Parts: sequence; structure tokens; C-alpha cells
Amino acid sequence: SKTRENETGRDFFSGLLGFNRDGEAGSLLEHGSDDLAAVMMPLSPHRMLVGKLGDVSVEISAFNTLAAPHCMSFFVGSRFDHQLQVLAKDIGRRATVNLQTALSEAAAELREPAEKKSGEHRITPAVWTNATIENVELTTDCLDQESCSRFSAILGNLLNLARARFDITSLRRIIVKADYEAALAHLDRGRFAGLESVPQPNVSGLSIAYNVNVEHAGVDGVVIVLRDHVAAWLISDDDESFGWGASAVLGQLARIGSSALIKDVYRNGISAGDQSDALLTSYSLPAWKTWMVARYAAMLNYDRNAQYRAEFRQCLVKLTSVLQTIRRDYRLHGDIEKLLKEACTEASIVLEMACASACHSATPTEDDGLEVALASLGLSNWRALLISDVTKIWAEGMEYPKQEAFLVLNQHLRRLLGLGGILIWEDNGCGKVEVPYLSDMEWMLAYGAEKL
Repeated sequence: SKTRENETGRDFFSGLLGFNRDGEAGSLLEHGSDDLAAVMMPLSPHRMLVGKLGDVSVEISAFNTLAAPHCMSFFVGSRFDHQLQVLAKDIGRRATVNLQTALSEAAAELREPAEKKSGEHRITPAVWTNATIENVELTTDCLDQESCSRFSAILGNLLNLARARFDITSLRRIIVKADYEAALAHLDRGRFAGLESVPQPNVSGLSIAYNVNVEHAGVDGVVIVLRDHVAAWLISDDDESFGWGASAVLGQLARIGSSALIKDVYRNGISAGDQSDALLTSYSLPAWKTWMVARYAAMLNYDRNAQYRAEFRQCLVKLTSVLQTIRRDYRLHGDIEKLLKEACTEASIVLEMACASACHSATPTEDDGLEVALASLGLSNWRALLISDVTKIWAEGMEYPKQEAFLVLNQHLRRLLGLGGILIWEDNGCGKVEVPYLSDMEWMLAYGAEKL
């Protein structure tokens, strides 16, 4: 998938348009999974997300004409010109036929009348600071009505993109405030106020988005707090700015979705694997979540992948020396639990960054410096194996995996711990930890001589 400029101007259809292998356009419901060859989804008046299988041609400039017949009753656009006046006659033509057919078939089996009362619609300029986007409340104090309307439409598309791939039902509210720190500090978190500390944004000012657990009327949920310039990026005409804004929002949504999956899979605690797996899983599991979040953060911003690779290289080259220090400290204090906690924490950070660096398979170039660093540690083929393993754990649209699917991450964590001479394995049902003396023999002799 990639973003493309909408050559028709600023008009855009709020939805997904699919194409079969013969090039026929229609809603996704009209094309079976075996016949679907391409998908177009507007993300903003200027950008189109295009997904294709193989060499399929899609005409971006004809999107409005192709999409109009499949709109239920209206066409979303930022201007009303002669083109839309002509298309107005065609809006809903195909969708109405399909809907009538479906209703007729359903009525043959179910004849009971259904009534649905529509609520009052009270969206006025005075309440744009507290609007609703498909059951998600949007609160802002830094956008005027026009900007908020445009931001809401783009945000709605990003929410729909996420909803189609993972569970974000716990999302209750999105807050965009000029004073980001105050929005985090004064947020009503319900019972979580006593369980979790007040969120502290990055001291260097780099934090632009934060997911906060909240509780209201006995129901738990999540609130996403965004800095004001995330909204400015999303409604910007600049492609790079839009990419960074979309990256921030999609990353936070993926964080919600991955948390929902992990919560469901481990709802009864850790049960898969042996005793050593029980120890390592709590350190390796965050790596899969990081991979999931990084994938969506980099979906519309390829620069993020280069950033992840650079961060992975930096922490990788330091790992051996960091583990060596932890190991030698253990020689002095002898606390095996402290050793495991410190070593697993450091190795898990590297594993997380390794997964993040593998988030986008379509990256055009690799980082030679990273390949050299991997080779120097004897890990030339390790990253490729990690990518293969992590992508097989779960795919969007599939049933949630069993806990056993995540055990492969423990093997990768063991591999990283081995770089520091810390070995963890299972022996007759008991977890074993070994830190060979030979790796520190010279240091121990020198340390002993110094003390004498």
C-alpha cells in the first residue's frame, strides 16, 4: 500500500472502493476475497491509500465517478462544483439496488417489522469542541469549526482503517488540546487514578500522543491524548506532515488493538511453555506489541522504518557490554533474581527494537551499518528468522492465536541473552540459569589481585 495524490482535487468519498480482476469497481461486499484485486481508500482530500495484488491498474482520477454509484445516500467532498452536480444523479444507484435485493432476501426469512427511532441532530458551531466520530468522542480547544470538520473526516477514515484490522472498541475519546501536558494531568481517569501514576510526557518534549486508561460509570476504556500539531499535520497539504500525523494516530490505535489481543490470549495468565518460558514471556511479549504498533506507525510514513532501524542498531551494539557489566556485578552480589531481571530487561529492549525495525517489508533499502553490526555479533541470519517468526504469530482478520504461538519470541530472547554469556534453559521440568565462569575468569583474577 502507498499514498497517492487524488488528481481530481479535494473531493473524496468516505469509504472503501474495491476492484475485481476484470477492473470492475464496487463495494468490498460485492467482490469475494478470491476476486478482489485492488482497493482504494481516501484518507484526506489530497491522499488516497491504494492496495493492489499483482499488476492491477487503477485510475485515481476516476475515483469520484466510480465511487458515486456505491455511496448509500450522499457523497463527501470539500467543495460543490459542476462535477459533483453531475455525479449527484448517480449517487446510490448501485448501492440501492444491492440493498433492496439484500432486504428482500432477508424479508423472506424474517417478517417481523423493525422500527428504529432516529435521535435529534444538534451539531452546531458552538459544540464542535465536543463532537462524536462513530461512538468516539472528539474534544478539542485548538481547532475552528472548518478545521475540526476536516480533521473529523480524516480521523474517521483512520479509525475505520484500524477497525477493519483489529479491536479498538475500548477507545472512548480522543482529546486534542493546545496544552498537552495539562490535558494528561487533569484527565478524569476514574479508578485508574489510584492504580496508575499521572502520565508524564517525554521530558525532552518528544511525546506527541499518549494512551490513557480510564474508567467511567464502572466501564473501563482508553482515551488518546494528542498534541495540537498532530491535528495540524493531518489537515496539512504537505505529504510529509500528513504522514507524521497519520503515523501518530495509527500507532496509538494499533497499541489499543494489540493490547486487546494480548489481554484476551492471556486472560487466565501464562499457561503455555515450561518454567523458563513462564519467566521469559513477560519480557518477550512486549516485542510483538512493539512490532504491531510500529507496522501501523510506519504504514503511511516510511521514514519511521529508517528511524526504527537506526535505534535498533544503536542499542544492539551496546548490548554485549551492558550484559557483561550486569554479569560481572552478579559475580559480586550473587543475587540470581537481580541478574535475570536486569539482563532480561536489557535484552527485551533490543528485541523490541529488532521487531520494530522489521515492521515494513516494503522498505526500499536496508541499512548497511545494521547488517555489519549483526554480522559482527554472529547474527547475520537472525533478523531474517525473527521477521519470519513474528509475522506468523497472528495476521489481521484471523482468530486470535494460542499462547503457544508467542513462545517463539522466548527463543529469540535467549539468543540475545547468550551474547552476554547468560544461558537459560529447561531441565526435567526445572528452569536452569548458567553464567559460565570462564567468560569472566581473567576479570575475576584481576579483580581479586586488585583487592589483595
